[in-house]
This record gives sequence, C-alpha cells and structure tokens, in this order.
Amino acid sequence: MTSRIVLAVVVLALSLGIGSSGRAADEKITYEDHVKPVLREHCFACHNQNKATNDLALDSYEALMEGGASGTCIEAGDPDSSYLWLLVSHQDEPSMPPNQDKLPDAKLSIIQRWIEGGALKDSGSTAAASKPKVDLAMTGPVGAKAEAIMPEGVPKQPITVTSHRGAVTALAAAPGAPLAAVAGLHQICLYHMETGELLGILPFDPGMPYDLKFSRSGAVLAAGGGTGAKLGTVVLYDVHTGKEITRVGDEFDAVLACDISPDQTFVVLGTPQRLVRV
Repeated sequence: MTSRIVLAVVVLALSLGIGSSGRAADEKITYEDHVKPVLREHCFACHNQNKATNDLALDSYEALMEGGASGTCIEAGDPDSSYLWLLVSHQDEPSMPPNQDKLPDAKLSIIQRWIEGGALKDSGSTAAASKPKVDLAMTGPVGAKAEAIMPEGVPKQPITVTSHRGAVTALAAAPGAPLAAVAGLHQICLYHMETGELLGILPFDPGMPYDLKFSRSGAVLAAGGGTGAKLGTVVLYDVHTGKEITRVGDEFDAVLACDISPDQTFVVLGTPQRLVRV
C-alpha cells in the first residue's frame, strides 16, 4: 500500500514537472515582464527618456522600438538584424554595456528570445509579421563592368498630372546603359537618353524624391525623399521590371541624399538633422 502511494506521488510530481516545463517553454517573453528588468539594471542609467545617450531611450517600450540616432534597433523576429542585440551580445561595436563584460547568458537569452518571439510589449500583445528579408548583394566581382539593363514592360501611366511643368528634383544616369531617371512629385520617369523615349514611370508615394542613385551594376535604382517634417525613406527599385524591391529608413523628415554600396549590401541616407544612417 505504501509503495503504491509513493509511486502515485512520484508520478504526480513528474506530471506536474512536465506541465511546468511545457508552460515555461510556451511562456511569452515580453518587454514589460522580462526585458525591462534586465535593461533597468544594466542600461537605464544612460538610456532613459531624461538622459537619452545617442537619442536612444530604453525605459519605455515605445521609445525602444522607435530607436535612436542610429535608427531602429529592434527588428521583431530577427535578432541578427537587431542592432541592440548585436551590441549587447558583443557582435558589433560599440559593445554594450560600455567597458564591461557581456551580460550573463541567462539575461542575453531573455533579450534574444524576446526578439525572436516578435518583441512583444506585454502578455496581451501579439507578434507582428516579420519583414521579408531582401538580399541585394552582388554575386559577381564588385568591379565588373555594369550591364546594359533597360526597363521592359514598366507602366507609363503618370502618377501625378499638373497643369504646368514642375521642377526636376533629382536626376541620375545609369552606368552601362542609355538610361536616365528623372524625379518629380510622387513619381520617377525613366527615359532613353539617345531617343528621348519614355520607358516607364515608377511610383514614389512617400512624396518628393530628392536624390536618385543607380547601383554600380545598373540593376537597382535608389530613390531617397519623402515629405518634409513628416516622412523620409529610400525606395529601391528593380530597373528591369520597375517593381519596388524594398524600403530602407523610416525618418521623421525627408531624406535628402542616398546611395548604394558597390556590392549592394548597404544603403546610406542623409537627413536634414545632419544625420547619416547606414
């Protein structure tokens, strides 16, 4: 009888243990419940809303997700693309906290799992859909001669029609092809430089494009611009199809300058706040 009681207690304990482990594995890692205490201990002294070093405050979820002078620091679902994670895990410089060893593995695990789980604010939050990854990196030699890439089948319907001609706000010539990109309000016109033929019109819904740059390969066109004191971004287009590839940057003012690295792995943008982001 006694042995049966002991066996029953053991089975019950094991079942409760298994249930607890399952619940722990399924537990949501949230900013309010898990990440904030870690950041409070190690980061709030320099990164709070009263003293935001590099314009980065970590003492509120909204401020953290907004980012700082280096742009957004959290990419929900993707720690390896999250600047905060790269700094606290000492995979990038400047390592954080400054002049100190890495945080304990248990605390790093909390931050990593939080980002992987969608960077939730609290237990009532749901994870947002992860942004699709875009790989524009060239596979050939960076110094290779640009191909003669021309638009084909790109719509020619104007996005904006005015009663008078407007100023050209940006102009770029493609390398290796007789192609010119001309910027106007809400649109970018592509012209054949030898014949003057209109080859297509690309929509630019953020507002006015203020800078245009072709990649060294001639395959990608970057358009930086936006709406003053409201929105700024860089839109990347596939030159051949005219389709939008992705957008880089989420500024509070129009982007005034942009460029693409020769190997197409980086995009740089400049803003009226005298900031350059990569």
